Amino acid sequence: MPRDWIKDYRRDTFASDLLAGVIVTIMLIPQSLAYALLAGLPAEMGLYASILPLLAYALLGSSRTLSVGPVAVVSLMTAMAVGKIAQTGTAEYISAAIALAALSGVMLLVLGFLRFGFLANFLSHPVVSGFITASAIVIGLSQVRHLLGIEAGGDNLVSLGSSLLRNLDDTNLVTLATGLLAIGFLLWSRNSLRQGLLKLGLPNTAATILSKAGPVFVILATVAASYLFDFQQRGVALVGMVPSGLPTLVMPPLDPGLWSQLALSALLISIIGFVESVSVGKTLAAKRRQRINPNQELVALGAIGDAATRRLGNDQGDEATHGSAVELIKRPIEIQQVADNVYLATGVGNVMMITTDEGNVLFDTGLVLQTPKQLKALREVSDAPIHTIVLSHSHADHIGGTRFYADEKTRVIAHRQFEEEQRYLSELEPYQYARNRTLFPWMPAWEDRPDIAMMRYGGIEPTVTVDDWEMYSFTLGGVEFQVFGTPGAEGADNVVLWLPQQKILFSGDFFGPQFPQFPNVFTMRGEKVRKPIEYVKSLDFLMPLNPEIVVPSHLDPSHGAGQIRADMQRIRDAVQYVHDETVAGMNAGKTVYQLMQEINLPPELELVQNHGKVDWAVRSIWDYYMTWFHFDSTTELYPVPASDIYADLSAVAGNEGLLSLGQNYLQRGEPVKALHVVEIVLAGEPTNREALEQRQQALVTLLEAAEAGLRNDYEIYWLQSRMADTAARLESPAIDG
Repeated sequence: MPRDWIKDYRRDTFASDLLAGVIVTIMLIPQSLAYALLAGLPAEMGLYASILPLLAYALLGSSRTLSVGPVAVVSLMTAMAVGKIAQTGTAEYISAAIALAALSGVMLLVLGFLRFGFLANFLSHPVVSGFITASAIVIGLSQVRHLLGIEAGGDNLVSLGSSLLRNLDDTNLVTLATGLLAIGFLLWSRNSLRQGLLKLGLPNTAATILSKAGPVFVILATVAASYLFDFQQRGVALVGMVPSGLPTLVMPPLDPGLWSQLALSALLISIIGFVESVSVGKTLAAKRRQRINPNQELVALGAIGDAATRRLGNDQGDEATHGSAVELIKRPIEIQQVADNVYLATGVGNVMMITTDEGNVLFDTGLVLQTPKQLKALREVSDAPIHTIVLSHSHADHIGGTRFYADEKTRVIAHRQFEEEQRYLSELEPYQYARNRTLFPWMPAWEDRPDIAMMRYGGIEPTVTVDDWEMYSFTLGGVEFQVFGTPGAEGADNVVLWLPQQKILFSGDFFGPQFPQFPNVFTMRGEKVRKPIEYVKSLDFLMPLNPEIVVPSHLDPSHGAGQIRADMQRIRDAVQYVHDETVAGMNAGKTVYQLMQEINLPPELELVQNHGKVDWAVRSIWDYYMTWFHFDSTTELYPVPASDIYADLSAVAGNEGLLSLGQNYLQRGEPVKALHVVEIVLAGEPTNREALEQRQQALVTLLEAAEAGLRNDYEIYWLQSRMADTAARLESPAIDG
């Protein structure tokens, strides 16, 4: 059957693939012989077992990099399973091994036809990894005797280890020296051979190819040494004569009793082999920014993106759908031309493309749900290969489409902290997903979210990294590109892209969703702390560039060097002002709540605060410098929140008096104080209708003030989510009254 990769196959890839094929073939010969011996089978059977799987996978597989055939773990499992039935080296042993292979193949075919591949998502990777790791230890120790040239055996690690120790005196020094030299050269060639060849003046391509051929050199060298120094006469074990030609194909033994004995082992081998292949295939694809079965994923992603948009469209007019996030996801995907060779594909996250005669450069790759449409739109502008991708930072709406745009030759440039940010975002994904869904209710529930690998954090490995306030430059097709590390904004891994010839700055989220505005120092949805002083330093780093155009990763570009310079200066001075006033207030002995009320931007530094908010920035700065203990109360030090006594307090004080106090606060225009009182009542009586109605009234008051004032998106999203929760509780049949 034809494979998807054929239509995208390039002529320039053939030479690399040909070399890889030669290297793999040469390596596969001793490897397959060794695996056959590990399984207790004649060496030549490893060769036979390595031919057909490779051909079959080329026709039926989806990974461009996965090599299939005998592997160490399966060889060990085969030896363990068949060894219980027949003696190693006998005809019965070989027949049982053939039956085991056939039975495992039948099981895999049945699972494949039944489309049970999804079961791999439910297998515990730690367990599988532990099994494979333990097997590797057993295999490694079992091969020590061959490295030493001694006889040793045992049913477990302890007995095998003691057997090795007893026979150490019989070590063959020639065998040991040959093995250690081979291991040493392989380790050296992996880590240092390429750099050594480059120092000798070899071109980069030649050095890379020769470094990858290190195992081939070992094989050729040891074969030559065996011939020249007559290893067999020196006690070195050799594979010996391998029968020429291919064996006659025969049916495996059809003994029901034998098959029943091997059934469980065959099932385990099938599962381990499948999981290992899938895991390796995905890992290799991710490292090379390739993908397994991409068309299916693209179809799914496109459908999901359309469904989300339709849902929002159906909710127009609903309070829960207001805000810039909704405006972004509803935004039509279309191409904007920013300059002669600069294009922008709109979306939740914009994808910017700079075209050149030698390939194109992308800045950010957008939200993966929108990748199918953005990719199609950009290819209508230019279908030239993507030479380089620059990722502004690690958020999902900026990196989602990377695996679809990149191929094995595409460079990916990101901040040095990019992979660390990906790591923690991946580890905390369930927690952060819940927080995000509270703010963005159109997101599906965690258990109902699409199970698409492309939507997960991790797996993107930058080719080039840039550190804080450093520059990486390159020229492509006569266009000069400069990438700067600019920490302090949306995460610790921010970079921007600068085109000095055209004076265009691709800012990512350095300025937030729009330019200019007060930055989001506080991250309600939950992320690492952000550092305003680093943000100021980054602005000082960028302002001398004097950009004429700023292209953000959300919404539309800004034009005009004078206005951009003035806006950047105002943002810089505003952040510095809030920082300095907070520090001064802390030194004056004021509480964080006092400073949150007192510190406001002076008129000359006024900025839009729909993304970041000054009073939240004040608290973030305070907590960044002094952490969570404010020296306000002893209770701060202990894991007992004030809410733990609310129910008892409600019982003692009485709900009637508390609710009367709450109503007084509402009438005096103090909704936050009313919320404090209401939460005490609800802690002891969650279904109290009057308390819920006061809670809703307080939330409505706060929302009206937010929408009439700063219109901070995150404040509005949070208040809307609490109102929706309160409304649902009021409609519950269990409600009092």
